[in-house]
Amino acid sequence: MKKTLIVGVLVFLALALFADILEVDIDGTGDYTVIQTAINASGNGDTVRVHPGTYYENINFNNHDITLESLFASTQDTTNISATRIIGQPGNSAIKVISGETAAIIGFTIMNDEEQLYLYQYLAGGGIVVRNSSIVTISDNRIENCSSGSLGGGIHANHSTLTLEANVIRRCFAYSGGGGLSLHNETIATFSSERKNDIYDNMSIQAFDVLVQDCSAEIHVDLDLVSRALNEPDCYFFRFWDSPNATLSTESSYLPSINQDLYVAPWGSNTFDGLSPQFPLQTIEYATRVILPDSLQPKTIHMAAGTYSRSANNQLFPLAVQSHTRLVGAGSEQTIWDIEQTGRALCVPLQKNVRISGFSVLNAEHTSSLFAFTCSSENIHIKDIHFENCSLICIGSAYSDNIIIENITAESNTATFQTCILDTYMSDNVIVNNVFGNDLHAIGIGGLVSGFLLDDSDLIMNNIALMNSTAYETDLFTYLNCDLSDRDGYPVRRFNRRNPLLPADNSLRDGNPDGMLIVNNMLLANNESGPGDFNNPKISIWNSFNQSIINNCTIANNTGAYNNMLIGGGAELNNVLLYNPELNSELQLRNEWDDLSSEVYLNYSLILNGIDNIYCENWDNFFYTDILDTDPMFLGEDVDSLSVDMLEYYQLAQDSPCINTGTPDTTGCYMYPLDLAGNWRVWDGRIDIGCFEYGSEPGTSVEEEEVEPPNHAAITAFPNPVNLSTSGGTILAFSLPQRPVRPPVVNIYNIRGQRVRSLTITDNMAGLADRLGVGSAYSDFYQQCGWSVVWDGCNERGQRVSTGVFLLSVKADGNTVASGKCMVLR
Repeated sequence: MKKTLIVGVLVFLALALFADILEVDIDGTGDYTVIQTAINASGNGDTVRVHPGTYYENINFNNHDITLESLFASTQDTTNISATRIIGQPGNSAIKVISGETAAIIGFTIMNDEEQLYLYQYLAGGGIVVRNSSIVTISDNRIENCSSGSLGGGIHANHSTLTLEANVIRRCFAYSGGGGLSLHNETIATFSSERKNDIYDNMSIQAFDVLVQDCSAEIHVDLDLVSRALNEPDCYFFRFWDSPNATLSTESSYLPSINQDLYVAPWGSNTFDGLSPQFPLQTIEYATRVILPDSLQPKTIHMAAGTYSRSANNQLFPLAVQSHTRLVGAGSEQTIWDIEQTGRALCVPLQKNVRISGFSVLNAEHTSSLFAFTCSSENIHIKDIHFENCSLICIGSAYSDNIIIENITAESNTATFQTCILDTYMSDNVIVNNVFGNDLHAIGIGGLVSGFLLDDSDLIMNNIALMNSTAYETDLFTYLNCDLSDRDGYPVRRFNRRNPLLPADNSLRDGNPDGMLIVNNMLLANNESGPGDFNNPKISIWNSFNQSIINNCTIANNTGAYNNMLIGGGAELNNVLLYNPELNSELQLRNEWDDLSSEVYLNYSLILNGIDNIYCENWDNFFYTDILDTDPMFLGEDVDSLSVDMLEYYQLAQDSPCINTGTPDTTGCYMYPLDLAGNWRVWDGRIDIGCFEYGSEPGTSVEEEEVEPPNHAAITAFPNPVNLSTSGGTILAFSLPQRPVRPPVVNIYNIRGQRVRSLTITDNMAGLADRLGVGSAYSDFYQQCGWSVVWDGCNERGQRVSTGVFLLSVKADGNTVASGKCMVLR
């Protein structure tokens, strides 16, 4: 590449000896009045000199090796930079150098979004795009108010060579990549250290100022004024991805760094300090950028009641939230985000310890996840969010860990291709509680509703529902965690998505061996599929690594041309109610999958037409107990005011055969303590079939301590899972970056967030492995950690805990420093 650069420059200089200067002046006194016309007439080595004026053009160098300059190049008068403006139309780059040219761009103000509309477009490089081995010097330009829907709001370069001198890139916007500058795919870039560039006040969901991706050359990003002065990329303002030789140095910050809670209100002003409700900032976006991440004392952005939108109060979406930040509204009925059909709402890529809660999102529209798309993030808590009149995916998570999603509602969302409440991909330790979807519609041919689309992930889901939704094809619930090598007639991966934290040769994994699915209290009812539903079951669960656990689910009154539920691999189903008279069959069991033979257990359930309505590949590995085949007798059948489109319809009538006929002993079934209505799950001595418990009372409030997302390390249990019938407990071990002043404490929580035990830890104790009978298998692991303690599986009262997943959190000197999880079996 260096040889190519030298040859290109030499050729450019040789051509300059015989070059012409083509004058462009908008008033007609030059050779041309239009820049593009002059470029088309130029020869290699020529200079197109542009006189002051505003030129509304989208310029393409069209394979001409030329210099494009304003009068600044010859006069050094900086007023010519602001006076000579190239303004491309939104939706296209202002300047394109994309055909392998050797060129220079000197002394302009460049825009493609003068009104700062930031409309979503499929576009890379809003101001300047450089591609296909082009060699370009860009100097003394002001690139501002540029936007792109893809990579690089200001400048995007792909497999090319750039020299950057004394440019100002500011107020640019990108939906991905760098808001100011994006360098990609073996681009070589030289940043002048004598005439430094300023890149600041830009916006993007991935890197506000600069993104360097897949560049192996040595690139020293040397800048003067930036949004926040840093000398290491923080994955928020600066992000270097698969670019091991890229380094960063900056001088000055444009934005303040505020290490305090901030307040925002629609009537506020960004000229206020934002430190009190009386003097709030106006835009959420500004608050998310100026708040300073502090892992020891996370800060909160408080959003007052009111509607936040671009047209009403200058809000900019999508937002990106920094690590160790809480974004809290006044409640989903009071704090409203109106995206006004301009794109996404919010993303959280490569961040840690973020909480988002308490507002509604209206009118979001995008081709990917609309909200809180977590990519390679950790410890994210999303709570109390309502979505309405939005398209596609409400919440998405990819390559992330320790995600809590709860109290989410999605209603009246419509999309051409797909509308989905939750999409997870290769995400671990995901807990989903109380998520409800209603009136979701995919209106295009081939479109599908997938209320829950879950790939290669580790999930516990409690109290979820999808009702009254329609599509050409309808998938209501899909879980894929399997080896997806060539399998004729079996599921294929939807997308080949790359983990940004993995090397290029590890771009696709075949399943997640640690992935586990536990579902409690799911209602899928009154959903309808159109003529495209010829081979899609409403619920598909494929897991070739672990047995899926499905408890107390009601799937009823769904319509379409095919089947209701398909299980691929092993599973245990307890107390499920499958009653869909208009479907071909209720349950398919693919438990003989290539060379993998899996066991499926169906216990104490109601199936329309009973065992005759079940297809099974291997009956020898299918075990069932007490299957009812009668009418479930829903409450709505007896109460005229209830219709099939109402959630309450699917409660049990007083004479229902499902009452007190569920699993006699729920030990080891991973049951959630409450039913879908928030009532106690086991009532009147025995659990019921389906997602509602008849006659039960509301679950009493229990003093709960919320598990704080950790900031640093992981706590590991060994063995995990631990079987308390054969072991005296499990060793909980972790490392700390430095020795705490006081002994650390391990807090153990159930999946509701209730603390069941606290253990104070001292230094490593000899003989832990021998005490638990795990022998030498623990020795290496034990030596690598610094702190260990034995948990005997009991709560504070000395009672053995029930079977289930327990969350582990370590506190040291008042700070949460590690987390993990442990599965207990009895």
